[in-house]
Amino acid sequence: MGRFGQRLGVHAANGGDGQKSGLDPRCALPARTFDVPTSGREARSLPENALLVTIDDGYRDLQDIALPMLSQVGIKPVIFPRLPVADGYPAWAPLDLLYVGRALNGADSAVPSLEWRECLLPLPLEEQLMMVRKQFGNIPEEVLSAERKRLYLSDQELRSLSTATVGTHGIEHIRWTTLDANTLDETLRRSLRWLEEIGGLPIAAYPDGACSTDVAARVAAMGFQAAFTLNSTPSSVPSAYAVRRIVMPDNPEYIAKVIKPTKENAA
Repeated sequence: MGRFGQRLGVHAANGGDGQKSGLDPRCALPARTFDVPTSGREARSLPENALLVTIDDGYRDLQDIALPMLSQVGIKPVIFPRLPVADGYPAWAPLDLLYVGRALNGADSAVPSLEWRECLLPLPLEEQLMMVRKQFGNIPEEVLSAERKRLYLSDQELRSLSTATVGTHGIEHIRWTTLDANTLDETLRRSLRWLEEIGGLPIAAYPDGACSTDVAARVAAMGFQAAFTLNSTPSSVPSAYAVRRIVMPDNPEYIAKVIKPTKENAA
């Protein structure tokens, strides 16, 4: 399963007929999953035990493993890739660079401690990348560039996906709570333009799940209709901009038990 299992999340909703998703009015909701197609206009109430499957970061095994697996059980997930840079691929997420760099040098690529992560992730992006590069030493840039293109789907590949709905994870993989107002607004504007170009939806996943009242207010003001987190958020954040997800374990059998076909979504 690789990175698919690490990045796959679900949002569970146990609501009655009157509960709404808070997502775009184009949402259609099968019995056990939110299916977010690109057509249709009427919002529907959530069925009991509904699930929305989301996958962050736009890794290549999304296309190779996750989407075929989910398609078999009638699920069209929402994916949250980051925007492409000049060469058509996303820039490195610092932790991804760490794992790949250490693997190239034959080092143990185990997940770093929570303490180390929390020292890293609040830093400005350039400082994160410098801190990460110290962990694996000198690797030629052309080698790292080739590995980045192997790891992530390109802009063109994302545009051609037909079995997933696309939202945004921003441009750089850095917590939006650490950005100044101008940088955050530019990130949101560019993300919305890109989503409009490719036929995506105006929904976002906060990098590292980091959300605050101010960030959620900017996301809403810029025109996003929903935003997803991994953590608890301040009570002042509207629920549509604090949709909390559960990270699924990297275990295909466990995922298959949670995400199983029904008569409605397997048809």
